[in-house]
Amino acid sequence: MENNHYRIDTAALQVQQEIRVSDSIAIIEQKCMLAPVQFLKSNLDNKKLRERTTEPDIKITIGTMLIKIGTLAGIKNEIDSLVGQDIMRMILTTYADLTLEEIYKAFELERYGSFEDKTEHFQLFNADYIAKILKKYKNWKLNMKMNHDISKNSTLQLAAVTEGQKEQILIDGVNRVFQEYQETNTISDPSEYIFDFLVEKGKIKNSNNPKLLEYYQLKLQQAKTELSKEQSKKTSTDKLERQRIKVDMEQIVAGYSPKIIIRAKRNILKEYFDKQISLKAEKII
Repeated sequence: MENNHYRIDTAALQVQQEIRVSDSIAIIEQKCMLAPVQFLKSNLDNKKLRERTTEPDIKITIGTMLIKIGTLAGIKNEIDSLVGQDIMRMILTTYADLTLEEIYKAFELERYGSFEDKTEHFQLFNADYIAKILKKYKNWKLNMKMNHDISKNSTLQLAAVTEGQKEQILIDGVNRVFQEYQETNTISDPSEYIFDFLVEKGKIKNSNNPKLLEYYQLKLQQAKTELSKEQSKKTSTDKLERQRIKVDMEQIVAGYSPKIIIRAKRNILKEYFDKQISLKAEKII
């Protein structure tokens, strides 16, 4: 019994962390929507990575953000654990003078053709490719700051975010994820906050509805089956990584893993988006 309580508490903590990371990335994406000059000015108020190394969520935020960046870049392969560790080490050392917002912005500029030349990734999302993009960003940033006289003294003083602005951030996030889904047929994580917001707005019906209870239970079982199959294929040469894979598998099979709920929400969100596409919807809200 004691062990079960521990597992449930651990799962609850993981869900809470997923929500925090989702919120953080939604805010980062909103900041990156600013025009280049405004972005660079506002970024002067953001903490550099070297000032955030002790934050409990920083590594999972970076990792989750990089997975989304890779998906948007059209990279289909999963990041190997050793490659992921190498990338994380590089970002937190060589590029610790950048902010999270700048890393996201760098790859956005690359996708949108804002740099002079395009860097081919050849389906390899590794430290070498990421370093090339971040180097281009730093050169772009230096030129922009010189040409537009951007310094700490010219920082835009952004007002505190109101409740109305927070809601608009979420609305923009929903519509952006819907647009990305139409282009890539993929919903990148974190997406849980999108699902929760659409439930709150009544766009997606809540599982408390008795008529939908069976549907939601089916989606949870489907998510569990998908994750079990995916997890069974995972392997690693790293002992600690193999242990993590084993623990993840045990939690999924036992039904304790928060990944089951997250995957179920993503699958339901996909079905909702597909329905909106069939209805020729241009945006969700």
